[in-house]
Amino acid sequence: MPRLSDDERRQVLRMIYEDKNSVRKVAAFMKCSPTTVQNLKKKYKKYSLIRDRPRSGRPKKFNEKDGSCISSDKANNSNLAVQETITTPIKEEKS
Repeated sequence: MPRLSDDERRQVLRMIYEDKNSVRKVAAFMKCSPTTVQNLKKKYKKYSLIRDRPRSGRPKKFNEKDGSCISSDKANNSNLAVQETITTPIKEEKS
């Protein structure tokens, strides 16, 4: 089942809080499970958020700046493997 869009989430909350509909009625109207509606209601009560909260995850190995250096180095010498590109020292241009 696809996720609810932000507009659909707003509509669900409006139906629950403003129109005073039950979770089951809202779920039937939106064609989703009552658990989805209940979880959205809980999340809105607890965090006052409609969107998903940011998820934690594994930190990136390198930042965007490093990535652009790797891309430019790879473009200059396409024979290098990615691992060689990462370990090759970056040549700074003299001004």
